[in-house]
Amino acid sequence: MHLLFRARTARGITFILILIAIVGSLLPPQQMEQITFNLSDKLIHCLYYTGLTFFWIKSTEEPSNRKLIKTALLVFLFGLVLEIMQGTLPIQRNMDFFDLLANSVGILLALVSEYFLRVNVK
Repeated sequence: MHLLFRARTARGITFILILIAIVGSLLPPQQMEQITFNLSDKLIHCLYYTGLTFFWIKSTEEPSNRKLIKTALLVFLFGLVLEIMQGTLPIQRNMDFFDLLANSVGILLALVSEYFLRVNVK
C-alpha cells in the first residue's frame, strides 16, 4: 500500500509537470520572460527534465530496467514534440537543438539518480 501511495503521488506530480511543460513551452517568449527567473535556459531545461523523468519513473509501482528505458524515451519524445511545436506554431519561438540536448542531460541525470537510489536501498 505504501508503494502504491508513492506511485500515485508521483503520478500526480508527473501530470502537473507535464502540464507546466506544455504551457511553458508554447507560451510566446514575452509572456515567458515575465514568469521566469534568472537562470540559464539550458540549466532550467536540464533540471526540469531531471525532475520530470524522476517522478515519471517513480509513478511506476515497480520500475524495471525496461520501464526505465521506456520512460526515458517517452520523456525525450515529449520534449522533442514540444520543440517541434515551438518551431512550427506561430508563437514566435524556435526549435532549439541545445534545448533537446539539455533535456537529454536531465533525463540521464534522473536515470543515474534512480540507479544509485536502487543500489543504496538494496
